[in-house]
Amino acid sequence: MIDDLIVSLLIWIAGNATLPPAAPPAIVVRSTTVRPSLSPLAPHLLAFYDEDARTIHLARDWDETDPIDQSVLLHALLHHVQAGAAVPDRSHGAREAEAYRLQALWLSQRGIDFYFAFGVSPSLIARLGLCAGEVAASH
Repeated sequence: MIDDLIVSLLIWIAGNATLPPAAPPAIVVRSTTVRPSLSPLAPHLLAFYDEDARTIHLARDWDETDPIDQSVLLHALLHHVQAGAAVPDRSHGAREAEAYRLQALWLSQRGIDFYFAFGVSPSLIARLGLCAGEVAASH
């Protein structure tokens, strides 16, 4: 079932991002939570994308039937698509801002408020977007 979910999420990304389509990455399910995170969006990561290995690592407690967990996979898949697009001069903040924006859109289409679900304010994502704007303006 996860393969079908990945394909459907990649199709959604292709229809909602200005990036070329990508083939599915490798997926590894870890025996523990993936790793501690300093992100205010998640005290531990349910998923992360390893660009060098072109692999998404999922935590053992990631739930493929939970739309919030699905959105975390969507976020990691977007990083996979971004890496495949090899867009020059994109800061980490710019990539994160795009990933969070699309994750929020995907959740909103399912009636879920991203900010409520992750317990963050819109200003956090706006600050990431500001970083993206500063990078674009400097080139």
